[in-house]
Amino acid sequence: MNQKGLIPVVSLILVISGVISVVATSPRDTHPHGPEEGFQPLRYDLDSQKTVVKVSLEQAIEKVEDVWPIPNSDFVSKLKRDDYEALTWWKLTWKIDNSPVVSASVDANTGKILSITDHRRKGCVDNLKSDDKAITIAEAVLAKFGISTDDLSLPIVTISDMPDATSWETTYQVLWLQTFHGIMCEGASLRVRIDAETLKPVGYSNQLIDVPDIDVVADISKDTALEVVEAFVESDAIKAKGYEKCDVLSSDLIIVRPNYNVQQDMSLVPMGNASLAWCMGLRDCQGWRLDVMVDAHTGSIIGLNQYR
Repeated sequence: MNQKGLIPVVSLILVISGVISVVATSPRDTHPHGPEEGFQPLRYDLDSQKTVVKVSLEQAIEKVEDVWPIPNSDFVSKLKRDDYEALTWWKLTWKIDNSPVVSASVDANTGKILSITDHRRKGCVDNLKSDDKAITIAEAVLAKFGISTDDLSLPIVTISDMPDATSWETTYQVLWLQTFHGIMCEGASLRVRIDAETLKPVGYSNQLIDVPDIDVVADISKDTALEVVEAFVESDAIKAKGYEKCDVLSSDLIIVRPNYNVQQDMSLVPMGNASLAWCMGLRDCQGWRLDVMVDAHTGSIIGLNQYR
């Protein structure tokens, strides 16, 4: 991986692990109390004719067309809901011969474009061969979206091969991590993918979070937070999840959206507003990882990410 600028390794791990934790611990498809008759998953489709949203389908389409070239094609849409993220969004897909050409997700209440994927990729020849060129192209994409990099890290460039039914396509990914007064925001990032052959953007993902003007000076020391975590990992709730004899690997002050109700030992739905927290990275004697977040002002446990 080629890296522009000095990004703490732990901070990058937090972003990557934030993605993994969604797979490992996300309650989207399960009831927080376990399976129940007639329970509804936390991610589901909505009836677009009966659901009131602030951004209409036509407005969502227009927002995408303003920033991305869309060919003449068939079109399908769905209105979707994620209770965990407290998010309602339009899922838009343009197709030719029943194959997707461009797909996009647009927040149905704010109009924020969450992601765009362009399936018209080639990438068989690397005509880019430069991190700086990739960054320049990606920054032009951000400019079209009206996004400033002031509260983002320096860009990180990686090269990846994307598997396709008939070939492997090389893309450059430019990644920015979100910060707030210099503190990393867990799982919050901005990504642009660029086709190495055509030099055109083929992917955009906005996972930036809203951060209120919170106090970034911790009232709870790292040692105090560690004592809270050490007591927590000895609790029946953690032992019931299969963790034994956890050692602390890392401790970082981060911005995080609370995702865990410690009193009820269940996921917090929806997640809370961004807060300052101590993130303790742990590993048990079996090699299993978990992160425990302690509110840096109150000392209460507000986050739990498991990697099993």
